[in-house]
Amino acid sequence: GEVRLYGVTMERELPGVVWDGMAQIGAFTNRMLEFDAAHLKAQLDHREADLAVFMFGGNDMIRKIKMSTYEGEYREVIKHVKGARPEMDCLVMAPLDHGVRDGARIMSKPVVERMVKAQRAAAEAEGCAFFDTWTAMGGDGSAGRWFKRKPRLMGGDLGHATGKGHQVIGELFYRALLAAYIDYRKRTDKDAADAGAADKGAAERDAAAKEPAGEGVAETDTASDPAETNAAASDGAAAPASAGEREAPATVESGANP
Repeated sequence: GEVRLYGVTMERELPGVVWDGMAQIGAFTNRMLEFDAAHLKAQLDHREADLAVFMFGGNDMIRKIKMSTYEGEYREVIKHVKGARPEMDCLVMAPLDHGVRDGARIMSKPVVERMVKAQRAAAEAEGCAFFDTWTAMGGDGSAGRWFKRKPRLMGGDLGHATGKGHQVIGELFYRALLAAYIDYRKRTDKDAADAGAADKGAAERDAAAKEPAGEGVAETDTASDPAETNAAASDGAAAPASAGEREAPATVESGANP
């Protein structure tokens, strides 16, 4: 009978990252909603995908559509793909700047910035990481600047990066990823250090409480002035409260989203 071939995998038994592309040439973002759910699940499970990266927008810029509607469509696409493999993480990368010629000048299409905001909102709503490609490459007017660079980073259609341009985008993403990771490690290492200091303090207080009464305690017990006894009790109660105050920042920071 007939055999339908969906792809071929050729991999080596070496550590690294496996990247599978699902490019849609000339299609709008919402076209992915037509993917058969059962087939999508089978393929993603077959590849054991850990991360889905979404990068759409260029073709959608020619549509007459409200950004609120577009944001809703993008959210549905994310849900459709994530629903096929819920344990998979997701990343939304904003579209590149798109330019339009105005005489000798190259202007950015006004829709680009609005679309970036809509995609950011969709990513946040669906729990995906977001990389602002547009801002990273320079924001408004960057398509023209990239086109005029030597070597050129933007193609003649002012909407697709050249090979060199793609390398630059990859480098920008790499730097942003490492910067975020370093920031995350600083926060988590501080949390661990604060928690360790608090645990050490609590252990020392517990050990002190278990020590047999010595002469110093006997002298306190024999104090004849009730005011001195009350003062000693107040001082003893202050230590746990102080330790709690030291732990509070770590507790708050540990709930931060890396």
